[in-house]
Amino acid sequence: GCITVCKCLSGCIIVCCISVCMGLLVSVRLYYCLSGCISVCMAVSVLVSVSVCMAVLVSVWLDCMTVLVSVRLY
Repeated sequence: GCITVCKCLSGCIIVCCISVCMGLLVSVRLYYCLSGCISVCMAVSVLVSVSVCMAVLVSVWLDCMTVLVSVRLY
C-alpha cells in the first residue's frame, strides 16, 4: 500500500540515533534513546510514504483532468 512501514529498522535506528540522540547517548539510557529513535523513524517513514502517495494521486488526478478537458474540447 501507500503507507509503508520502515523495513530496515536497524538502519533507521542507526540513522535516527546519529541525528536525534547523538548528545544524549552518554547521559540517557540506550533503551529510551532507541525507543525514541524508533518512534521518530516510524513517524518520518509514514509521513514520507503518505506524502509520496498524495503526490502520485494528485499527478494522476491532474492527468485525468487534462484528458477530460482535451476530450471535451474536441
